[in-house]
Amino acid sequence: LIALLKRHDEDALRHELRARLLREGLGPFVTHTAPAMLAAVGDGWARGEVEVFEEHHFSAQIDSVLREAIMQLPAGRGSPRVLLTTLPGEPHTLGLSLALALMRLEGAACIWLGAQTPESQILAGAHAFRADVVALSFSEYVDPGAVRRGLSQLRLRLPPATELWCGGRAAARIKRPAPGVSVLADLEQLARRLRDPIAARAD
Repeated sequence: LIALLKRHDEDALRHELRARLLREGLGPFVTHTAPAMLAAVGDGWARGEVEVFEEHHFSAQIDSVLREAIMQLPAGRGSPRVLLTTLPGEPHTLGLSLALALMRLEGAACIWLGAQTPESQILAGAHAFRADVVALSFSEYVDPGAVRRGLSQLRLRLPPATELWCGGRAAARIKRPAPGVSVLADLEQLARRLRDPIAARAD
């Protein structure tokens, strides 16, 4: 895949991503393959072997393939009802797209707001859509201190019955999340939370 990326062969790269998704299925692709591929490309960038524009292009291709797969899934009509977005200052949504694909696959009803939704509008959206969960994603480029403050403020203003989930590399660096904030270490933990909410809280 990195060789295809370095050759700047967009069609071949997208074909290979689609082929892997079809071979493995959406669940394994989202929980294992896509994170491993993104980590490999990120490591290549850290070693100076992958350019920034190539890393961005690779992320965009995965996002595009995910969107195609998500469009083939039936609309989730079950529980929970999850509102997905990022806080202001976080423009990256690929992690959120991976979570969206997994949630839709598990039958959750998902409301996608995209990136950088102001706190007041997250609250308004959660109320309007009667969300059971607000799910946020934080990339490695966001300051963990800002993540913690943003989560704490949002938790205080959300109704107690509305759960607040978050994931991503910056979220994983929070040592003591605010009470009522669930930091999910990876997409496998998210899948367990969706399938068995009570047991997953013991993770």
